[in-house]
Amino acid sequence: MARKPEIVERLRHFGWTEVVRVPRLGPCWEWGGGRFEARGGYGQMRHEGRPQKVHRLSYAAFVDDVPDNLHVLHACDNPPCMNPAHLFLGTDADNAADKVAKGRGVNPVYASQDAPAAKLTPEDVDEVRHLLSQGESLASIGRQFGVTKQAIWRIKGGQTWTPAKMTL
Repeated sequence: MARKPEIVERLRHFGWTEVVRVPRLGPCWEWGGGRFEARGGYGQMRHEGRPQKVHRLSYAAFVDDVPDNLHVLHACDNPPCMNPAHLFLGTDADNAADKVAKGRGVNPVYASQDAPAAKLTPEDVDEVRHLLSQGESLASIGRQFGVTKQAIWRIKGGQTWTPAKMTL
C-alpha cells in the first residue's frame, strides 16, 4: 500500500504506465518518462513545481519521507530504477562509499600512471613539479605536456600523483 497516494498518482500520470520491468536486473522498474541524461540517466518528472528524481519520489511514496540531507541510493546500481525494494537512504559518505564499492568512484590507484587514460609518466610528473617550483604557470606546463591546467593543479595540490601513488 502506498504511503503517499498523491505521489503515486503523479507517477502514474507522468510515466508510470511506461515503466519497463527489467527481470535480469532483479527486477528493476525502469522509469519510462523523462530522464536526467546528463546526470546518469535518473528518471525525472516535475513535482511540486520543480524537476525531481523519480527514485526519490518512489521511495517517498512507498517507503518513507526522504530528509533533504540524505540521498536515495540504488542497491541495483541502475539509475532509472524506481523499484522501492532496490532503494535505500544514505549520507554523502554512504553515497561515496557505495560508488567506490561498485566501481564508479575514483580509485586512488587511477590517480597515477596506472589510470587507463594516463598521459603522464612519473618522470613527467617530476618535471612538472620542477617547473612549478620555478614559478611556471599551470596553463603553460599543461600545454607542454598535453594536459589541462586542472590536471597540473591536481598534481600541485596532491590530489593525484602523490608519492604513495607513484609506482616506479
